[in-house]
Amino acid sequence: MQPEVVFKDSIRKMPNLDVTEQEATDLAAFLEWVSNIDNHDWPPQDSEDRMSAAERRATGVGLSRGASAFQQNCMGCHSIGGAGGSIGPALDNVGAKYDQATIEAIIVDPESVNPGATMPPQSNVSDADRQAIGEFLAKQRDADSAGSRGDSMPGGGGEYALRPPHFRRCTE
Repeated sequence: MQPEVVFKDSIRKMPNLDVTEQEATDLAAFLEWVSNIDNHDWPPQDSEDRMSAAERRATGVGLSRGASAFQQNCMGCHSIGGAGGSIGPALDNVGAKYDQATIEAIIVDPESVNPGATMPPQSNVSDADRQAIGEFLAKQRDADSAGSRGDSMPGGGGEYALRPPHFRRCTE
């Protein structure tokens, strides 16, 4: 193996690792095997569902996908931690009342869960954003409720917006 010969006309230089032909073959077989492992979209930068850099900049660095989608699609009417609109109800404890599937159903057709709801169906929210919002809101519970939030919205903690529940209690 002579990378200096293979890459002689390239600006990329690869060090000669003095591996045998068999070692190179074994390494290639290992890397092929590893590439076929289902990693459940980890690391997240390899996920097709990840937000673009522009989307992250527009919504605030450090927000989860669900918090970001909530901020973009829901905060005009709803609030969490005092941040957001007041047309709809505050959703600080919505996870204690509804699970993720029910929250997603409310986004698509509010009257299917709450007959007479004044919230219009949110047909402009993509499936990926709806799922992310549902997951995010299902985690929104008061500290006294079962479970924990896991992440929260800006305005509800400033630089500590994504902190575990025990840390939130210590700093508020």
